[in-house]
Amino acid sequence: MTIEVKEGRYFAAQWFVHGLERDFLAAVYQDAGEDTWHLVYRFRYYAKGSTPHDGRDEKSWYHVKAVPDGREKKKSEAEMRRELKEKVVESVDTMCRMLVDKGFGDSCEKLHIESDDPERVSEIIIQRSYSHVAPSVFGGGEVGEA
Repeated sequence: MTIEVKEGRYFAAQWFVHGLERDFLAAVYQDAGEDTWHLVYRFRYYAKGSTPHDGRDEKSWYHVKAVPDGREKKKSEAEMRRELKEKVVESVDTMCRMLVDKGFGDSCEKLHIESDDPERVSEIIIQRSYSHVAPSVFGGGEVGEA
């Protein structure tokens, strides 16, 4: 699994918690034409002497889907989607605070992306020190997982 940047995918934010020989990465996005917000996250535990793309690190990936429940009939669809996005983002903010508070990592970096332009999203992510983009993704508009 990976966090894929592609045409028609709107990224709200990305988070990274760096710990000693471990890290946490998460992103919240929505695909065009969907009401569903996706939270994709992973925990990574570094293998001794590993490099970002040698496949030796232990990774646990998770994918959570949040869908408007439709019970709030008085609100517009756009308002329900916005509120759902805010709830998902707030949940990840809380998760990152808990990881830092419990000693998993020393700090959480949050990128406010708010874009569906794959080039812009890739540009924002690639600039981060923790972003290890697989060489094969250049030119394809996709960013590999860190």
